[in-house]
Amino acid sequence: MEGNMWNVEIISTDTIKPSSPTPHHLRGFKLSLLDQLSPPTFVLLILYYSPNTASNVHHLKKSLSETLVRFYPLAGRIKEDDTIDCNDEGVEFSVARVHGQLSDLLKQSEVEVLNQLIPCDTYRTRSSKDVLLTIQSNIFDCGGMAIGVGILHKIADAATLGTFLNSWSATTCGSSEAIIGPSFDSVSFFPPKKVSRAVLSLVKPEEKIVTKRFLFLKSSIAALKIQANGTDPSSMGFA
Repeated sequence: MEGNMWNVEIISTDTIKPSSPTPHHLRGFKLSLLDQLSPPTFVLLILYYSPNTASNVHHLKKSLSETLVRFYPLAGRIKEDDTIDCNDEGVEFSVARVHGQLSDLLKQSEVEVLNQLIPCDTYRTRSSKDVLLTIQSNIFDCGGMAIGVGILHKIADAATLGTFLNSWSATTCGSSEAIIGPSFDSVSFFPPKKVSRAVLSLVKPEEKIVTKRFLFLKSSIAALKIQANGTDPSSMGFA
């Protein structure tokens, strides 16, 4: 399969809600000043799993529901006053069937092909009905899986997304000691302010977005790890 000839078929889309309701005193979540000024773009990521490491979709949905209890703002909806109504409306979870082999897709370099695995575009029009987190589980003929994740940049950066994914992964694997509890304290460091719509209209993504793909050899990553630990890579045969 070459170029855009990959057949990715969405077979279901569900709304996943927290497994227990968010307490009433946590229903209103304020965005920090940095979040207010952030453009309405989505941080996107694709995670790949070989057939022997992929989890089944039902288990992923269950563990996601449990994880959303700790990350409750993600299941809410953003309001016009730059607050999040943590109303437990849920996140979007789609399941797609990919007619092909995961190993073949990993050899692809075209961004258009990879875009078929993510659940949304980088830019999405802001609406009170928009979900803040959307996920697409792509199942390949070989049994492998690619999980595409999109999270609104106004409430999460790449580090926050990593924290969420680590917690979801730990919950999925049943590693309770590795589950991370988030800290929602950005407002105390960057208090929100009344920002005029004229200013917000200037904070928008570029019309043209350039995407580049970088490939790192396993040996190169190993060399960097050794170097970070203070060992000379050349002595380990990685020079």
